Amino acid sequence: MMLFGSKEELVEESREVSSSIKAYGNDLASKGNVGYDVLIGKNTVINGNISVQGCTRIDGYIEGTLAVDNTLHVGEAGVIKAPIYAQNAVIAGTVFGNIVCKGRLQLTNTAKVTGNLKCSSLNIPDGAYFRGTSTGFDEGELPEPVAPAGFEPPVQ
Repeated sequence: MMLFGSKEELVEESREVSSSIKAYGNDLASKGNVGYDVLIGKNTVINGNISVQGCTRIDGYIEGTLAVDNTLHVGEAGVIKAPIYAQNAVIAGTVFGNIVCKGRLQLTNTAKVTGNLKCSSLNIPDGAYFRGTSTGFDEGELPEPVAPAGFEPPVQ
């Protein structure tokens, strides 16, 4: 597990988010285990392109490009100024940039999103702020890859 920030800080928020994720359909939450593979804490700032494998939670600040091959959760404290590519996403924080999800995209009532959305399924509740356009995938259109073309994950 990769961990940025304090795990103790994230435990309580993870419990609160668990109900959001459960409603979202995440199998991990239904087992009572939020089980993030990558946690980026509140006091973390990252500038650059990021490619992540696994369920990811972000409570820090990211500027660049973000690609997640699984579920992305942006916590209420999270701020992302980047295009986002993810399998599924739950946004409770602030995003400035376009979001492409192969599957579901859920904004919570605390979300603030400025950018265009492209996803298979979209949920925007009362209270969420969204400024942009939203589109689905046309019949027969393949969803864009999770990572943008030419975006290579770091060598391990």
